[in-house]
Amino acid sequence: MTTATHIAQHFREFYKGKNWTWVWFEEVIQDITWEEANQKVGSFNTIAVLVYHMHYYMRVQMHVLNGGSMEGYDKDPFNAPAVRSATDWETMLAKVYAEGEAFALMVEGFSTERLEETFLEKRYGSIYRNLHGNIEHMHYHLGLIVLLKKMIREKVVG
Repeated sequence: MTTATHIAQHFREFYKGKNWTWVWFEEVIQDITWEEANQKVGSFNTIAVLVYHMHYYMRVQMHVLNGGSMEGYDKDPFNAPAVRSATDWETMLAKVYAEGEAFALMVEGFSTERLEETFLEKRYGSIYRNLHGNIEHMHYHLGLIVLLKKMIREKVVG
């Protein structure tokens, strides 16, 4: 198995399970309603905003890795589209899963040399470093989603 295949597998395991943490996106998200996804807890972001935020960076990274420029802005990752119904929530999640698999497929095709290349500019480090940073970022926010879900269900909404 190549390094790129291992990284792609790691992305897939974030979504579908059996990753090192034994906490994965699909299991955490599957029973969250659209109302819960929009429930505000204190000053924290909503679950829907966090899901959008996580995948915003994946989309930016994919765009760059496909030869595009860095088109992300600091305010944009939290400007999630409104989720006003179960259909909106299901549509968002379907897009997230499709993007995740497309991203894994792209990464799977990278050579070791490609992984060692600079991600856009030297200050960002290698492609390898950025892919792992993305995985870490997603796990971090998944942990926040787990906490928010528990707080919402225990009525700790402040």
